[in-house]
Amino acid sequence: NNDDSAVTADVLKGFFFFLVILWHGHGGYNEDSHSVIICAKDKNENERNDDDYIKRRLYSAGEEEVAFSYKYVDEYCNDLAGTMVYMGCCCTAKDTVLASSFLNKGAELFVGNDDIIRTVYNLKMMKRFSEGLVKQQKKFWFFNAGYRTAKEALEYAKDKEGEHCFGDNKAEVVMYGNLAYKLGDTEKEEISTTEKNTEKAVINGEIQIKKPYISAKAGS
Repeated sequence: NNDDSAVTADVLKGFFFFLVILWHGHGGYNEDSHSVIICAKDKNENERNDDDYIKRRLYSAGEEEVAFSYKYVDEYCNDLAGTMVYMGCCCTAKDTVLASSFLNKGAELFVGNDDIIRTVYNLKMMKRFSEGLVKQQKKFWFFNAGYRTAKEALEYAKDKEGEHCFGDNKAEVVMYGNLAYKLGDTEKEEISTTEKNTEKAVINGEIQIKKPYISAKAGS
């Protein structure tokens, strides 16, 4: 878990495969940069190569903050095969550019907001979506029907909290990638292995994450 000043753009360099990434913070959008995510400046920011700013991977967002664009993801993200990315910030899915950058790195699923979103609704949707993924469905009191897909988890979240943000703001949570993504089934564990500090088990042909998430928030 990373909070506030610990959430810098360089956190992205530590993302790798088979993670569930939940990022809560601030974002913005314009037609030049597309979606940007605001985060804290790194303590060694003055030593950073100016190319990140010249090539518009990073933008200055004040004395203590920077904003990274899809170009930063393109340049620095590792292989994200099997990873789910939920960018719970304003405008992260206002178009498909940021989502495409994560998906092109191998991410299985990208979840974001299609406009400016209220913090309360944003957090409630992140909680409910995660709850929908993690809690197994009950078909009968004695029979476990397994985990929801991402599509079903989003439907579950919207059923609990509403289709879109309340008031005049109608921002909605949307997804790109594999909508059938889920955490796995638990009836029988066939193979267990550990790679890069991420335990994962192949269960009935699907990946189950045992160390499931990195949660990041910056200044919200």
